[in-house]
Amino acid sequence: MAEWQQQLLRRLRIIHIGVLLYATYKIAQLKAKWLFRKHHTTPRSNEDEDAFWESLHEKNAKRVYETIITLQGLWIKAGQYLSTRSEILPSGYISYFRLLQDAIPSRGIDVTKNTICQDFNLPSVDYLFEVFDDIPLATASIAQVHRAKLRKDWKVRLSTKFKAESGADSLTEESEEDLWVVIKVQHLNVRKVVLRDINDLTLLIRIIGWAEPNWDFSPIINEWSREVPNELDFRTESKNTIIIRDALAQFSSKIPKSSPLHTNVSFADPVEKLVSERVLVMKYIDGFKLNSIEVLKANNVDIDEIVRQIIKSYAFQIYVLGFWNSDPHPGNFLVAKDKTGKYVPVLLDFGLTKRATQKEVIALSRVLLAGKNMDFTSLLSGFQQLGFNIPVNNPQSAMDVVQFLFRQSKDVRTTRQELEDRAEQKRVNKNHEREGNTEKKQKIRNLKDAFPGILVFFGRVIQLLRGLSLSLESEQKYLDLMAPFAQYFLENGVTEDQRLGDLIRLETTPPLSNTDFAIRKLVRDLIDEGEVTGVQVFAMQRGKVIVDVCGGVQGVFDPTPVKKDTLFPVFSCTKPIASLVVHKLVQNGILNYWDPVYLHWPEFVSEAEKWTASVSTDGDEDIASFGQKLLEWKKNITVAHLLSHRSGLHGVGAELFAFEPWSISNFEQMCQEMEMAVPEFDPNGTQQETQMYHILSFGWLIGGLVEKVTGKKFSDVLKTEIFDPLGIQNEAFIGIPAGVESRLAEVQCDLEEIKSLLKPSVANQAKYMRVETPPPRSYSPIDEGSESEPSTLIEFKKDATVRRLRSIRSFHSAISSYTPRPASTASLGNWEEQQLGLQKRSQTLESNTGKSFLDSVNPFATNPSFFNHLKIRRSVIPAANGHFSAHAIVSMFDHLICCTLPNESFKSYLFTSDTVHQMRDGSPPIKIGGRFENDNSNDLTSGWGLGFKRFNAVDLNDLSSNSMTSPTIFGHGGMGGSLVLSDLKTGVSVAVIVNKLRMAEPRATIRIIEMIMKLSAGIAVKEWREGADGIGREEVSFVKSA
Repeated sequence: MAEWQQQLLRRLRIIHIGVLLYATYKIAQLKAKWLFRKHHTTPRSNEDEDAFWESLHEKNAKRVYETIITLQGLWIKAGQYLSTRSEILPSGYISYFRLLQDAIPSRGIDVTKNTICQDFNLPSVDYLFEVFDDIPLATASIAQVHRAKLRKDWKVRLSTKFKAESGADSLTEESEEDLWVVIKVQHLNVRKVVLRDINDLTLLIRIIGWAEPNWDFSPIINEWSREVPNELDFRTESKNTIIIRDALAQFSSKIPKSSPLHTNVSFADPVEKLVSERVLVMKYIDGFKLNSIEVLKANNVDIDEIVRQIIKSYAFQIYVLGFWNSDPHPGNFLVAKDKTGKYVPVLLDFGLTKRATQKEVIALSRVLLAGKNMDFTSLLSGFQQLGFNIPVNNPQSAMDVVQFLFRQSKDVRTTRQELEDRAEQKRVNKNHEREGNTEKKQKIRNLKDAFPGILVFFGRVIQLLRGLSLSLESEQKYLDLMAPFAQYFLENGVTEDQRLGDLIRLETTPPLSNTDFAIRKLVRDLIDEGEVTGVQVFAMQRGKVIVDVCGGVQGVFDPTPVKKDTLFPVFSCTKPIASLVVHKLVQNGILNYWDPVYLHWPEFVSEAEKWTASVSTDGDEDIASFGQKLLEWKKNITVAHLLSHRSGLHGVGAELFAFEPWSISNFEQMCQEMEMAVPEFDPNGTQQETQMYHILSFGWLIGGLVEKVTGKKFSDVLKTEIFDPLGIQNEAFIGIPAGVESRLAEVQCDLEEIKSLLKPSVANQAKYMRVETPPPRSYSPIDEGSESEPSTLIEFKKDATVRRLRSIRSFHSAISSYTPRPASTASLGNWEEQQLGLQKRSQTLESNTGKSFLDSVNPFATNPSFFNHLKIRRSVIPAANGHFSAHAIVSMFDHLICCTLPNESFKSYLFTSDTVHQMRDGSPPIKIGGRFENDNSNDLTSGWGLGFKRFNAVDLNDLSSNSMTSPTIFGHGGMGGSLVLSDLKTGVSVAVIVNKLRMAEPRATIRIIEMIMKLSAGIAVKEWREGADGIGREEVSFVKSA
C-alpha cells in the first residue's frame, strides 16, 4: 500500500471513531431521556440508569482502545494521559487506557537493532553490548526500552569517534554495575506518523469546534503541536534530563532536609557519547514500576512520601527553574533505593518539556499563592499577566478554578462526586446567568479566546499529578506542597534591576530638578537598605512638576515594577480627598458648614432614637435617661463637626469591625451604623474636650451625608466633581473598578516592628500579616451579603450598644478627675502620635471599663494587609481604602494651591481661595445657643482643619525641632508611612506613598520629606536644552519660594 493510501486510511479511521462516539452518545442521551424520565410507564431506578451508561462506556472504550492500538503513534500518548483522569472518565475507559501505559505491542527486534547500528555506526549490536535483552522492558508511543550490558571496552571500540571529540585520556574503567544500561530506541518512521497524527488531531478538534463552538480546543492542540516534535529527538531529551537533574541537585544541596523545599528524587543518567536523535542509552536502575501498588506495599514503600517527592520535584521545575517535564504519567516513574537505602522516586523521560519566561513564572507563582491565601487581587493580576481572559467582575469563579485545580487529592469515588457536584453547580449558575441577562448568554467565554498557551502544559502537569495521586490512592495537599517553591521564587528569583523597578529607566532620563535628582538617589538607597519595597514620590510647585520618581516593586510577591500609574492603598490619606466633595457642596450652596447633619440626613437622628429605644438596659433607668441625653448631643452635630473629627462618633463601627471585619465592605450597612449610634460627648464642647480622631467612621459620616444630599453614589459624585475635572480618573479610586488589578500595589507590614508594637496575643498573629485573610463569621468574603442580617449579628449590635452607653457614662464619671493634656500641634517628627493616634483619653476610658478594645479584636481587623483583599479594595470606605498614584494625589493638592493664587493663567478652579483656606484653617462659625460665634479654642496652632491635618512649618534645617510657627502646611498621613502635604507659603505639594508599612516610625517617608522640604525654600529647576554643537547641556534657573 502506498504511503498516501496509508495516511488516508489512518485519517478515515480517526474521523470514523470520532463520528461514531459523537453519534452513539447523542442517541444515548435521547434514549435515556425517554427511558428514565420521571413519568415513564415502567419506572426505572438510578441503578438501572447507571448500568445503561456503564454498558455504553464499556463498548465505546473498547472501540477507542482498539483504534489506538491500530493507529499507535500520538494516540497512544493521548490514551496514556487520559488513563490518569479517573476522576473525569468513566471506569470503563480507565481500565482500557491503563493498558496503554506499558502493555503496547513491541516492534520487531531486528528493526530496533538496525536503528542502533545505524545511529552509532556499528557492525552489529554485539560489537558494543555484551548482553542485549530482546524482550523490551516497556513499549511506549514513540519508543521501546531494552535492558543491556555494555562491554568493558566499549569506549575503546568507539575510540576513533571518541578521541576525535574528547580525547582518549577520558577513558576510564567502570564498575560492573555501571555497565548495565537501558536503551531507548525510537520506532521506525515514528516522526512522520506523529506529525501526521498532529494534523489529524487538529482536524478532529476543528470538527468538534464546529459542532460544539464552546469546546474549541484549538489553542491547546496548537501549543502541544509546537512542543511534541522536540520529543522525537533524544538528544534534546538527554540535554533536558541533565539540566533538570543538575539544577535540582544544586538547589537541594543548599536546602536543609527539614525545609519544605528539600526534595529527594533520582534520575536515569544518560551515558555520554551514546546519545543520538533516535537512540538514548541511560544507566540502568533496578526498581519497581510506580503503578505496581501491590509490589510497592509488599516492599514497605511509603507511597505517600513517594508521591510527595514527585509533586515537590515538579514544583521545583515549574516555580524555581521555569522548565519542566510535561509528561508525568505513571509510566515515566520508577521507585528505587538511593545510596542510603531509602526508597525514592526515579524521574524518567524528559522529552516533552516546557520552558516558561520569567514573567510567566511570576504569574504562575502569583496565581498559586493567590489560591492558597484567597488573594483575589493577585489572582486576577496573575491571570491577566498570563493573558487569561477571566471575568473580572466575578473573581470568585476564577478562585474556584484555582482552588479546584490544586485541591487536596482524595479517593476516586470522592473525587468523582466532587466533580459531579461541581458540574451541577456550574449548570445551575449558567442557567441563572442566562435567565438574568440575555446579553451574557451571547458572551459565554469561548475556550479558543480564553486559554493561553502556557497553561496548556502547566494544567496538564497538575492534572497528571492529580491522576497519579488518585491511581496510587495517595491523598496530597497540592497547595501546601507547591506554595513554598512559588514563594521562594518570588522572594529570590528577581534581579537587582527588577527590585529597583522604574529607577533603572530614570537613570537615562534627565532629572526635572535638583530635588528630583536627589530624590532618585535617595530612593535607590532606601531600596538597597530594605526600607521600602515600592514607592512613588511626586511633587509640584504651583503647577510645575519638580519631582517624579517611582522605584521598587508592587509587592514582596509581585515583582512588577512600580510605575507612575501604579495604584497604592493610601489608608487615611483618603480622608482629605473624600472631604473635597463636601467642600464642593458647601461652595455650591447645597450645604453649610454649620448645618446640623440631621437636617440633610433625617435618619441620622431618627434611627438612633429607634435603636436606642429598642435595646434592653436590664432596668437600668440611669442608662436609659443617659441615652436620651446623648441623642440630644447628636442633634447638635454639624457638617463642620464631621470634617474636624468632633462629632463624638469616633469609635462607631469599631466593635462591629472587630467582630466581623468584612462588615466594613458594606457601605450601606456602615452608614446605618452611623445613623443608629450616639456620640460620646457634646460636639459643642471645647475642641480639647471633643476632638477625637475618627479612624474609619469619618468616611461613612462624610459619605452618608453626601449620598443623602445628592441622591447619588458617593464614589460617582467624587469622580464627577473632583477626579474627572482634574483628569486623574484613571489613577484615583475609592473603591476600585474591575480591570485595574494588575496595577495594584500590595501593602505589607514590617513584621518585626509589628511584633515589637503589639501585645503578645496579637503579635502571635504576625505570621498572617501579609496575605492571610479572616474567615467571615456570617458570609463569604466575595458574597455581597443578604438583605437581612444574621440574628447573631443583630444581638451582638444590641449588646454593643448597651456596652457603649455604659462605657460613655463611666467615661464621663471618670473624666471629672482627669485633666486632659492640651492638644499639641503635630510635627513631622512626632510620627508615633500622629500615625497611631494614641490618645490618653481612650486609655482612661479603657481603665474605667476594665476592658481593652484590643482584647476583643479579631487579629485580622488590626492587620493592614487585610486591605489587600479584593473585596475590601472594591468597597467604598471613604476614610481608608483610597487607591491613588502619587501623581493623582499631588494633582489635587497642587490644584488647591493654585486656587489661592491671583493668577488668571489657571482658568479652571474647583474651589475659591476662601474655601481652600477654610479647609486648612477650619473653625467656621459654630452655632452655639441660637447664635453664631467663632470657636476661639480652634486657633491655628491646633492640629485639624476641615478634613485636613495641619502641620507646623518648622525649621527646614532641623525637622526634629519642635519650634512652632503659624502652620502653612496641610495634608494628611496614612497608616504605615504614606503622606501628602501642601505648603501655601512655598507653593509646594508633595506625596510619598509606600507599600512597606512602618507603623511607629516610617523612616523612609521622613527622609524623603526632609529632603524635599529642605530644598523647597529654593528649588533649582533644571532645564535641558540642545547646545549649538548638538550636545545636550544643562542650564539651571532658581525658582524662589513665595
